[in-house]
Amino acid sequence: MIEIIVTGSFFEVKGHSSDKVACASVSALTQHVANFLEEEKVARIEKRSGYLRVEFGKLETCELKVLAAMVRSLRELERKFPSQIKVEVIVDGP
Repeated sequence: MIEIIVTGSFFEVKGHSSDKVACASVSALTQHVANFLEEEKVARIEKRSGYLRVEFGKLETCELKVLAAMVRSLRELERKFPSQIKVEVIVDGP
């Protein structure tokens, strides 16, 4: 099972999937966004086998839109692979 947590200050992906399509889809999507945020100099990446954590500060509108698009795509993958992917979005604040 791949578990993804997204908050207002980081996103974290951990685990593996027995379904190669699910695994490759999550990996490509999250690494693409991680690399984009790092190139924009708004994020720090920690990566190892089966684990990705991207910590970020205050994001600008464009960066927020990219992050929101990632979450929408991850939710769609979660619907397609319910036994392989779990997405949790934690809203910070009141």
